[in-house]
Amino acid sequence: MTTVKVSRNEPCPCGSGKKYKKCCGSKDTVSITDVIDKEILELQKEARMFANQRYEFEMRNDFEDLLDVLEDVDDDDEDFYEFMHPFWFLVFEPLEDGETIMQKFIEQKLRKISRTRVKNILESWKKGYAVAGVVKADHGSSLIIEDTLTGRIYPVVLFEHSRGYEEGVFAFAILHRYEDKFTVFPSLFELSIEHTADYEAFIQNEFMHSGYDSPEEFLEDNFLELMNETPDAALSLDLQGFEWPSNGAKMVADLFEKDMKAAGEIGWIINMGVMLWMEYCKQTNKKIQKPENYVSALRYLVSSLAPTKEQLTQKRLGEIYGLTASRVSSYYSEIYDVVEDLIGDFLEPEPKPNQMKGSPALEAELQAVLKEIEENQFNSMDEINEFLQSKLDGPAKPRKKQVQSIEDRAQELIYAAFESNGKERYRLAQEALELNPAHADGYNILAERADSLKLAIQLYEKGMRLGRDGLGAAFFQENKGHFWGILETRPFMRAAMNYAVALKGLGETAAAITQYEELLELNPGDNQGARYMLFTAYCEDGQVQKAEELLESYPEESAWGTYNQVLAEVLSNGLTSKADQLIREAKKANKYVIDLLTGKKKLPANIPDYYSFGDKNEADIYVSEHQHLWKKVPNLNEWLSN
Repeated sequence: MTTVKVSRNEPCPCGSGKKYKKCCGSKDTVSITDVIDKEILELQKEARMFANQRYEFEMRNDFEDLLDVLEDVDDDDEDFYEFMHPFWFLVFEPLEDGETIMQKFIEQKLRKISRTRVKNILESWKKGYAVAGVVKADHGSSLIIEDTLTGRIYPVVLFEHSRGYEEGVFAFAILHRYEDKFTVFPSLFELSIEHTADYEAFIQNEFMHSGYDSPEEFLEDNFLELMNETPDAALSLDLQGFEWPSNGAKMVADLFEKDMKAAGEIGWIINMGVMLWMEYCKQTNKKIQKPENYVSALRYLVSSLAPTKEQLTQKRLGEIYGLTASRVSSYYSEIYDVVEDLIGDFLEPEPKPNQMKGSPALEAELQAVLKEIEENQFNSMDEINEFLQSKLDGPAKPRKKQVQSIEDRAQELIYAAFESNGKERYRLAQEALELNPAHADGYNILAERADSLKLAIQLYEKGMRLGRDGLGAAFFQENKGHFWGILETRPFMRAAMNYAVALKGLGETAAAITQYEELLELNPGDNQGARYMLFTAYCEDGQVQKAEELLESYPEESAWGTYNQVLAEVLSNGLTSKADQLIREAKKANKYVIDLLTGKKKLPANIPDYYSFGDKNEADIYVSEHQHLWKKVPNLNEWLSN
């Protein structure tokens, strides 16, 4: 608080322009800060009333959308977010004309304020700050908070109703400038201090996987969702409700947690490891004889997925737990194979729908195992299963060197090319084609460096034709419907997909459609994502009914599934009541798409490669691929805005 003594006939230091005796000078000593504070608090209340009176409908609709996004919200939580949502909305969410409610309030209110200082403070509120970080110091009437993502330090003035925070606590806040400091709007919201490190790690991890370039924009857009998710995501697991299949399985979880804590690892990383172990136990119901073996593998698995303090090698973990590095690798592979889907849910973003799946490196490993099975000439499936189990359980046995065929050598070169870059990649592909001129993947790789799309399409077409000839017409007829599951078909399938995309790029849409349709006939499971490209081609070619039938064959709740249903309806029938219902459902799947389609938000310069369902990346990818189709819809902006 600042106490100022001035003469009664001097200008009032509050900035009103009046004499002190006619303004704040009822006594010889006055707290100018108290006067300003009261006016600032009153302006905050007026801004909230202004929003409620003029934009209640917009805020209510957005709040209902928010409830669809928030998970596990009980009645108390809903009341809190109903209170908090207007403060966030009026500061950060632009209206149809691009201005926020706060900016509109400032324009309306400024001319009615006489004090220069208050005017300047209010005008600075055009820009709000979303902060999630740690209280570094508390001085009673002010504090210092450091934002976790940006590292920026905010000195914050606290009014009397919002004081008494503990140093080291993690908190969320919406801030406005208060001259050279900041003030909270409406308050600072703190979490339990014992999990501060976990909260920071969670926020950092969410940003890392969000697809946002700007941490400020990430916090502004996801502020309420993060307030909802952070406490639960970072708290320790309650393991009491899980029934371990054996005492050994429980010992693995206990020893893993104990050793990770001793290593100084943070809670959410430890929890992730225990949850992966739970999943493994649920799926295998395995009885564990030596817990240390699995703890070593679990620690290695977690360190490969998350930013642990120690990045321990398999050799080092083997030394700690008394087994060889190859055994650590074996147990690691055993766990990973079982929990791979859960790992994807935890950390790995979804691939783009039109991104071809099926790793050539994984194909190479599978090809080697199949080769061994063929060489061993097993007599029964039991023998094959026993062999495969030995590959998982024990260290790899050196294979006897076999005389390689020219085709096998060419395939090895192709796999090596897929793992290489630059000139080496193309040299290996060329060498493979010299050995086997009919290998479709050689042409797939060489087409990458073609000077023109026309030259690339010639290479793709040649690879596809040679691949088809090599497999034979009888093979196609016999295996249609499960092509991708047969390894030797994949070079042809890749060439055929590349050929279809290139045809589309040259404007030969009808020919591309025929190619995409054949890919789906050969492989209805569509591991390559041909259906997404085919939908777009159908719409461009005016075959909207076929596009609708395609969506019915591949229903999904992603942005592609939900927004394409809307797109097909409006292209076919216009802005119908059915379209109204479909767009509401689509917005629940991804709320970011609407702003991109209406132009409220701009697409990033670089479209991301990966996404998670419902996030901003998914919206960016979807709109970048379908914006040209949406632009065909008359009165689109008005309809989406309403």
